[in-house]
Amino acid sequence: MKIRCYAYFRDIMGSNAFEYTRPAATLGDLLADFSGRYGQPFRKWVYEADGKTFSHMVILLINGRDARDLQGLDTPLSPEDTVVFFPPLAGG
Repeated sequence: MKIRCYAYFRDIMGSNAFEYTRPAATLGDLLADFSGRYGQPFRKWVYEADGKTFSHMVILLINGRDARDLQGLDTPLSPEDTVVFFPPLAGG
């Protein structure tokens, strides 16, 4: 699976792109693994205070589609997928 990271996610995860080779059945599985690997700096940007819902500080794209429009944490993943961690955009 391809992982792409932008802005502060690149800093936390140490790269802007890498291959993820461990099995992850769902997006929730992937995020749980990354939470263990990257700790609190990762969790604070990805989860709300309850630790179960996406933070408004992350856009998670799976093959170009927002995970919120799919099945959220239950979105199934396959080794061919591309997952992108992106901060929200703001303008003025």
